[in-house]
Formats: sequence, structure tokens, C-alpha cells
Amino acid sequence: MPTKTEVINRLVEMQSDLINTKNLLNNKDTMAAWDKLTILVKNKKKDQLKSGFENLENLIHRDFKVPPWKLPLHRKRYASGKEFILSAVEPNQEGVQKKQVENRTGASSAQPPLTADKKKKDTPKQGTKVTHEIRHESRPYSACGSHQDNHETKLHHLQQENEKIEKQLKDAQAKLRKAESDKEYLVEREQNHPLKKRYEEMEKQLKDTQERLSQSQTDKEYWMDRMSKLTGDKLTRDNPDIADLSDPKRPHKLGEKYSQLYDDEWTDAMEKLTETKETEISERRGIDILIDILRKSHESCIKLADDQMKKLQKAVIPESKMEQNGVMNCPIEVQRSLKDAQKQASSRSLPAVQEFVRAELASLKEQYGALPVDKLTSFVDKCTEICWGMVMQSPRMEFLFPDEGQGKRFDKDKFKEFTRSGDILDFLVWPAMVIQKQGSLLVKGSVQPMARKT
Repeated sequence: MPTKTEVINRLVEMQSDLINTKNLLNNKDTMAAWDKLTILVKNKKKDQLKSGFENLENLIHRDFKVPPWKLPLHRKRYASGKEFILSAVEPNQEGVQKKQVENRTGASSAQPPLTADKKKKDTPKQGTKVTHEIRHESRPYSACGSHQDNHETKLHHLQQENEKIEKQLKDAQAKLRKAESDKEYLVEREQNHPLKKRYEEMEKQLKDTQERLSQSQTDKEYWMDRMSKLTGDKLTRDNPDIADLSDPKRPHKLGEKYSQLYDDEWTDAMEKLTETKETEISERRGIDILIDILRKSHESCIKLADDQMKKLQKAVIPESKMEQNGVMNCPIEVQRSLKDAQKQASSRSLPAVQEFVRAELASLKEQYGALPVDKLTSFVDKCTEICWGMVMQSPRMEFLFPDEGQGKRFDKDKFKEFTRSGDILDFLVWPAMVIQKQGSLLVKGSVQPMARKT
């Protein structure tokens, strides 16, 4: 639990950050809101702190044109101090109750220290868990085929033979050293002593055995790698919940890029839409434009991917296999191979897809009027890259929009609050991402709750 001095120091740092460069406390209203917030922190009014911060940020937005979502980006010490204070003033109920009991009984200092035996008993046992993990990791190898079993048996026999020959070689070397130290061996050495011949033969035999052992180990690794790859492909195919860690375009990597898009390119695009004299677009209208760009990019990528797959199927399937209703009668194995080929070539086709999407966005100009599309190129291309990767997955990844309408309670497990706190939906800021339709959540979306009535 941080001390009161640490909390006060954080307040001083936050105030210094707010008045640095551009003094955001340089009027009566914002200074009064800051003084009130300081009193709430010192008195640990946890239930009023969040509304105190919201009141200060709304006044700064009103008087200095700095939106609440933009303030933490430019005032880092203020943002970290706010998070520290909100967590610091939370009372530790367990510590308070313990202190009250000790004050009543007066026996807190008389508690006997824990003995080494007691601590030892409290230590959780990990043996069962480790054994279970070892057994779990060894399951894929128990399924190796007859080739691996034969090599295992052969390898065992060769190891036994190798140990036997090495033992015989050591005995022969010992006898040879003993004979060399004997004066009689000096006379017999010129006559090519039989023991030396035996030593050379055994040395050659050992070398041959080691070569066969090395070859057997190579064959074993080959069959194990092959079996592991077959098992892994079978598990991960059409099952997005099991990640293929060797795939750089797997769903979780796309989720990381989607989060980075919202943190970086989305913020830059909002500034270009709302702060330029050419457009003078409101914050709410700018949010709707960026959502429409993402939606249009996703729809264009789905259309291009479907057209591309039809052309691939037509190239490998004879026209006689075409059904009467125009649907391609393509075997499952061929569909999987074509899907893998399409995914492998997705990086090379991405520039053409991005150019197509930029041309498709011309329809948004008619809807929203003059748009600085040339200034949003980075945002548009990043959206297209993520959407193109989503439609390459099998099954395809999806965006998640709120099921509830305006004025309804939204799901906080799937959407986080934007600049206001609350649980009643006002409007969508950014959609969430799921691993597949009705699948598990990868990245939370963002919504703006309705302002609470005072």
C-alpha cells in the first residue's frame, strides 16, 4: 500500500505535467476542479475520484480544446499518476480488519513465528503437475509408426554392441601398454605382435559401429520430425483455437496488429480529420468515417478472396466437373491445397489489394463529401493488410459489432469504455475482433457510454 507521501508526490508531478508547455490549469474553473480533486485524493474519497477526474478532463476539453482521449497521449505523467492514485486509495480491508483485531486483543506481538516445518507444509507440491506435463508432452511421440520402432530397436542393439567393443578395446589397450613396458615386448614388436593387429581391427570395427549409430540417429530424427509435422497439421487445420506457432500470419499475430492499428494509425487519422481547416469534421463524424473505411476494406477483401479462389478452382478442375447450378464440385483435398497456396501468396498479392481498396473508397467521398484520402493512406493500407490476413484464415476471422442498440446495456467483456465511464451504449468507436464467427474474442472493441445524468 503506497504511503500518503508517495500519493502527494504523484499529485505534484501530475500538476507539473498539466502546466508544462501549455498551462491547462490557467483559469478559474480548471484550477478549482484540480483543488477539489486534490482534496478527494487526500481524504481517499474513492467513490468520487473517477467523477472528479472526468470533471477536470471535460473542463480542459471545453476551455483548451484537448479531448479526454487525447490528453493521456501528450501528458504521460498525468496518465500514469491518475492510474497510480486510483489504485492507491483502494483500502486494504484485510489489513484494516487485522489491525483492528490486534488493537482489541493487544496480542499481535505475541504471535509465535512460523517454524520451518510449518512453512514446509504450506509449500505446494509440484511433482504431480510436472509428471502430468511430461506425460502430456510425450503423447505425440508414442504415435510414431513402425519405421521409428524398428530404428529404436536397431539403435538399442548398436549401442550395446558399441559398449561391448569399447570395453574390449580398453582391455586391449591396457594389455598393450603393459606389454610395451615389458622388455620382452621390444623383441616381439618387430615380428608384428598379434595383439597390435587385434587392436587395429577393433579400432576399425568401433569406427564402423559409430558411423552406423550416427546414421540410425539421423533416420530416427527424420521420422520423428515427419510424424510431428503430420500430427501438427492435422490438429491445426480448420481449428483456429490451436495456434501454429510457426505461422507468422496466425490469428493472434493479426490481433496484435489490430491493437497497434487502433493505438497508432487510428489516433493519427482522427487528428487529421478533426484538426485540419480543410475538413473541420466533428469527433463523432470522424469516428464514423474510420469505421466505414474499415468495413469497406473488409468487404472488398472478402470479394477479392472469393473471386481469386474461383479462378484457382477453375484452373485446376476440368469444366466437366462443374455442376449445373454453376457451383464448382471441388474435392476437399484440392480445396485445402488451394487455400494453403492462396495464403502463401497473400503477401505478394497485398499491394494490388491495397490499390483496389483505395479505389473502392471513392464511394465514401460521395457520402461524406471532401475527404483528405491522401492523408489517410497509412490508415487505409494498414486496415487492408489486416483484413486481407483475416480472410486468408480457415475459417475466416470476423469483426464484432455490439448486438445492443443505443440506450442499451453493452457487454464490458467485449467492449471497453472510450472517454466516459458507464454501461449504457451511446455509439460504437471501434469494433472488436474474434477468431471466427461466434468464436473466442481476440481484441476488445471500444464504445462510448452515455453521459450520466447529474
